[in-house]
Amino acid sequence: MTTTLSRPETVTDDRLAFVSKRNRDLRIAVAILAIAVIGLGTWFVYDMFRSSAVTPTGEIAVLLDDYSAAWNDYNGEAVLELTAPGFTYVSAGGTEMDRPDTSALVTNELPTHRFAMERPGFPVMMGDGPWYVAMPVHTSTNIREADGIAMLTIIDQGDTFLVVRHTVTGDF
Repeated sequence: MTTTLSRPETVTDDRLAFVSKRNRDLRIAVAILAIAVIGLGTWFVYDMFRSSAVTPTGEIAVLLDDYSAAWNDYNGEAVLELTAPGFTYVSAGGTEMDRPDTSALVTNELPTHRFAMERPGFPVMMGDGPWYVAMPVHTSTNIREADGIAMLTIIDQGDTFLVVRHTVTGDF
């Protein structure tokens, strides 16, 4: 009986070393890409949820919601409550209306046309009083749909924010 204590001969092939090096390089590239994707995802989430200096907040954001709801609910009384004395509404065609005329428009004319207004984007606000707010709007009636911008001038009347001017521009 013969036993050998020597190891079997190993074959060293340059191609095996090359494949091993390529495999290690691939792992490094995947790790770098994974770190980049995680970093970009974190930045995206942070950017989506941060508050901008031009984003309406607090009472002005509530005023914008209430004002839009008053138009959609055909509530002329609410429009009167949310607007200041001297309020002016300027339509896209250039027609100017005061508070009582705007209230009558909202109460009497808008329901007959099945008016509805959506705000498809975010409003932008500038100023320290008065405040200027631009909102993208999409309106629909029984006649047609239109897109444009509603520009509101908002003032502080004591403890209440009120709209003093509402100008609409677009394809209305």
